Amino acid sequence: MFFSKSPGGSDVSRSLDSRDNLQNYVRVSFTQKHPMMYVAMNNGWISNPVILEIDPEVICWLDTKFADRNAVKNGANIGGSLSDF
Repeated sequence: MFFSKSPGGSDVSRSLDSRDNLQNYVRVSFTQKHPMMYVAMNNGWISNPVILEIDPEVICWLDTKFADRNAVKNGANIGGSLSDF
């Protein structure tokens, strides 16, 4: 997962987050070498990414959601149960 001082994504992606009521969620990934981190670095959006390890316990939190791809991508399956995980 990576953070930036500037908001991530475009106006379109933030609009899609709002459309799907995902604007208050933090995206995490099990991929240590996430392709979007390298895109952000190559585009100059971030220069020194910091990788945070998140306790897997968050999987069990009540409001946690899971997606099988980018959550705002057409066709994404999103759910909050362990079977969605």
